[in-house]
Amino acid sequence: MCPDAALREAVAAVDSLAMALQLSDRYPHSALAHLLVAEAYWRRGDEVAGEAAYQRFLPERAEGAMRHVQRSPFKHYAPGDAALSLLELDLEELALRVLRRGKDEVELAGEKAALEMAESYLRVGQALQQAGQVDKMMEVLVLSLAIHPHKVAYDLLAATAFERGDYALAVNGWRQSLALDEIQPYTHATLGQVLLVKIGAPAEGLVHLRRAIELDPARAEDLAPWLAAAQTELQIGP
Repeated sequence: MCPDAALREAVAAVDSLAMALQLSDRYPHSALAHLLVAEAYWRRGDEVAGEAAYQRFLPERAEGAMRHVQRSPFKHYAPGDAALSLLELDLEELALRVLRRGKDEVELAGEKAALEMAESYLRVGQALQQAGQVDKMMEVLVLSLAIHPHKVAYDLLAATAFERGDYALAVNGWRQSLALDEIQPYTHATLGQVLLVKIGAPAEGLVHLRRAIELDPARAEDLAPWLAAAQTELQIGP
């Protein structure tokens, strides 16, 4: 049986400790196998044994033929990559547990590693979005942003907040995104429209609408009614 097939079989093994242990014995170098053993123990309320198995998942605890992983410059990818694999096995809660701990436990070598780790979390968030797991997606995006700011994470949070009617949170997300990268005509246009219609801030909305057109003149005709509405609001006043 190939390792992937064995791992899929072992999804049921999180409810069978014996099967999970057999899997980790058969594939001692599989980080996922150790996570499945940890989950099997945790589901039985055995936190100590679960923690011991989780520790064997960590790159810095790699043993035997995988000992070289301890010195790998790519260790910061481990939580995000493991979480993506766990999502494929329908183990969302375990994936989230790995990501939560990874945010606090991984020692980052510098800003580049922090950005790469944040982007690996972002990929998990996008996978959850595609699966319709919006609440879990938002949690993962917040974790990603805690590691390193990223405009895509802010944009996703803002769009989700807007869809839920939380316009203040949406505006904050788009502002944060533009603070990281001001050259985003679509984001300027969206923010301008929301500020005008949902927040009642035509002056700031007009600034963003004009900037959107500066960056993308092809949108001038499309945004002309919005510019006119903002200017009318400013002329009328409160």
